[in-house]
Amino acid sequence: MKHVVRPAGGCRSGFTLIELLLVVALMTVFTAVAWPSIQRYQAIQQADEAAHLLRQELLAARVTAIREVERQTLHARCGTGEYRLGTGEGLPGQLEHGFLFMQAGTRHGDWFAPVSFQPDGTAVNAEFEIQAPDGDVRCLRCDRLTGSIRIAQPEKGEPGK
Repeated sequence: MKHVVRPAGGCRSGFTLIELLLVVALMTVFTAVAWPSIQRYQAIQQADEAAHLLRQELLAARVTAIREVERQTLHARCGTGEYRLGTGEGLPGQLEHGFLFMQAGTRHGDWFAPVSFQPDGTAVNAEFEIQAPDGDVRCLRCDRLTGSIRIAQPEKGEPGK
């Protein structure tokens, strides 16, 4: 019968269970530390995306006002995500889930017309805010002369901050 002889200091291949558990524990700690930052980044991205989608709809309404030579107005319900965009009553729309229209001096549930585009492409009543579910606010400002729309975070001291 043959005996298998192993070297005393032996070369082993692979990882021990302790080493594997240590790596998993370190990965868990790193994830727990980074998770709040990741969630905050996602919330910021969602707020930016909602504002950009609304901006695209408003720019399309401006083009429609110029093309059809007819005033296009955004009517929004304060404290909700409901809006109507177009002539007269306009077509109904809804902001992404949880996003709300905000306007200083407007009561919750009241309709207001934050933006109207004239047939010459200019804008009237050119500023309002949308609020994300986490309270993050984006301010949409229309240049009255050109009708271009900028998205910004309200500065400290403004109503949304």
